[in-house]
Amino acid sequence: VKVITIDPVVNADFLFNRKGLGLAKKLSFINKTSDSAFRNWHGGKIDMLFVDGVHSYDGVMGDIGTWGSFLKQGGIVAIHDIFLHGNTIGKAVQDLVNTHRIKPIKTVDDTWKDEKRIGMFIGEFHGY
Repeated sequence: VKVITIDPVVNADFLFNRKGLGLAKKLSFINKTSDSAFRNWHGGKIDMLFVDGVHSYDGVMGDIGTWGSFLKQGGIVAIHDIFLHGNTIGKAVQDLVNTHRIKPIKTVDDTWKDEKRIGMFIGEFHGY
């Protein structure tokens, strides 16, 4: 398995843990925005897309719209923080489900630091 993470912010803890756990060859970090990384992507098709970027309706729809072209049919889509940010992320998930682009598999209702309800949606990608 090869995992590629994309984030415009360098997380020193992530890099330290990746090295300490011996995952540097399996877990790559691209220090760019999602759009910038997409424009330079040459890695082929992907099996799973985890969306936890720009926390807005347009951010989620943009990530699905761009990275969806590389996601294998039937691939897994996970979208984080679906109950936060005025539920705009949850609205994007509902629109993706209602237009049959993503088939729901599971919604995880969880909290952050036992205070904020955040949630995770997991689905199967069916394209456009």
